[in-house]
Amino acid sequence: MDGFKAQAEELQILQQQMVETREAPAARLAQLASLLSAERTHRLADGREYEASRNVVKQRCEMAERKIADLTSRLRAVKRDAAEQARA
Repeated sequence: MDGFKAQAEELQILQQQMVETREAPAARLAQLASLLSAERTHRLADGREYEASRNVVKQRCEMAERKIADLTSRLRAVKRDAAEQARA
């Protein structure tokens, strides 16, 4: 009877190892899928942050270009007025 009990325990251990072996790849796949999902979420957030920063820089550049155009126009007007005053 002890031999039968020992074989039953050995069989139970082998079955448990088999189940663990089958479940291990599935658990690893689930873990990798979770990591991939987290990485995608992180990259999406990074992409959105980059776009927001890019838009801020673009707006600042456009504002600077408008200021440059305004100052250039004012400088021309001042030069023109100075030239007219020098002629008079």
